[in-house]
This record gives sequence, C-alpha cells and structure tokens, in this order.
Amino acid sequence: MPGRSTHAGMPPLAYGLISSANPAAGVLLAPFLQPLLARGNTHLVCAGACVAIGTGIAATGAGHGLGWYAATTVVWTLGEAAFMATAPAI
Repeated sequence: MPGRSTHAGMPPLAYGLISSANPAAGVLLAPFLQPLLARGNTHLVCAGACVAIGTGIAATGAGHGLGWYAATTVVWTLGEAAFMATAPAI
C-alpha cells in the first residue's frame, strides 16, 4: 500500500489516514459484527470472510484516491475480523 499510494502521488499523510481506517473499522464496526457472526454457520462465515479479505485487497488496485483506498481497507478489515472470530472454532 505505501508503494501504491506513493505511485498515485499521495503524500505520506494520505497513507497514514488510509492506515488508520484499519483500526478504526476494527474498533467501531467489529463489536456490531460479532453478534451477527455468532448466529451464522461457522464454515460459511469463515469462507465469506476470506472472500471479503481477497475482494478488499484486490479492489485496492482497481481504484484511485484516498476514499477508495480507505473503503477497500474497511472491506478487508471486516473480513479479517470475521475470519479471526470464526477460524479458531473450525
């Protein structure tokens, strides 16, 4: 991501803001996500989490700009939170 944001002409502050989307999504959205995950089939939730991680990371290369990169970071972060919550149960 640092190379991608530098190649897009973004200043270091932009990379810092993008990086802050990861813990912000984890802290703000994961508590609401956990009760939903607990009700789902563990295998399906884990598989969906892997899809979200892959989609978020792959989509990073498809767009440009601070908003796009922050949004894709939130997507893979939510997938990461879902994976970490369910994978140990499998």
